[in-house]
Parts: sequence; structure tokens; C-alpha cells
Amino acid sequence: MNKKVIIIIAVAVLILGALGIWKFWGGKGDSSEENTKQVYQAMVAVRDQKNSDPVEDARNSLKAGDVILVKSGENNPWSDTEKASNLILKMELNEEQAQKLVESVTEKLGKDEKKSQLAEYEKSIKENSGQLDEEEMKRYEEELDGQENVVVLRKYRIDFDEIDFVPEKWSGTQLFDGKIFNWSIVEKK
Repeated sequence: MNKKVIIIIAVAVLILGALGIWKFWGGKGDSSEENTKQVYQAMVAVRDQKNSDPVEDARNSLKAGDVILVKSGENNPWSDTEKASNLILKMELNEEQAQKLVESVTEKLGKDEKKSQLAEYEKSIKENSGQLDEEEMKRYEEELDGQENVVVLRKYRIDFDEIDFVPEKWSGTQLFDGKIFNWSIVEKK
């Protein structure tokens, strides 16, 4: 076996072992960092963005209720344009929940897509340098194995019915300045 592969496997085993020990001895309990809640501000799209291509629309267009951005803290500075175009909600969340608000639905590259990208890469290498390095091709193929494409831009959204918000009647003023919401207003798409 290649010396490099053996080293990589050994390091991976050590890391997994260390994670296992940490999880067993120190990663338990409700007082862990991931369960600590704090106030975040979420900038939420009020209206759908649209693209005529349905696949691109799903991949790249925010929909009403999608969280555009999450900032920790209660009193973040927002521009007048951001406040007039988007709903700003204060939410008490743990770090994992805050990250989930901006998660996308992804999938690994399909065989055909991977094959197509490899062919494009090979063509580009031949056009630019004229010489195809097998090791470089193998590295690029491994890189493609880990690559994912966005299928839907956001996995979660704010349920406007839960907060009695009607986008069509919204005048651009922030309606919920004094209120702090929690994860209960979030729904999985």
C-alpha cells in the first residue's frame, strides 16, 4: 500500500478514537455548549425570488420564510434597506439550530455529472498544458467524490402562520421588535 494512504488511514483512526473518547467522557449532558441557547437575529425573506428554470429556482432562489442570514446577539445593526425588504426576527436558539436555519438540501454528484466534469477537466488540462498528469486526475476525481450540489436552497423556513404574519399585507416595518421567538416557529420544507 502507498505510504501516504497508510498515514492518512492512521491519522483518521486517531481522530475518530479521540472523538469517541471525548464523546464518552466529556461530550454528555444538557450543559454542553450545543444545548446552550442565546438570542440570534434572523433576516427572513418576505417574498419569493423566482427563476424561470425550475431546477435553478430551487437551487438559487430564496422563498418566503427562508432565512437569509443569522447573526448572534439582540442588537445587530441592519441597514434601512435590509429592514424594509426583510423581516428581522429575534430567536432564542442553540448554535446547531442557528446553523440549521441556513442549511441547504444537497446531494452528491451523480455518476453522469461526475463523468462530465472529469471530461471537462481533462480537456482543459490538455488545452492548457498539453500533458495529462494521472496523479492530478486522480486527485480531482477524489475531490469530486466529496462534492455536493445544492438541490434546494434552504432546508428549513419560518412558518409565517405560527407568527401571524401575512407577507402580502406587510408594509415594510418591523412588527416583532420586542418579541423573541424559539425553534417552534421553524418548519422543515
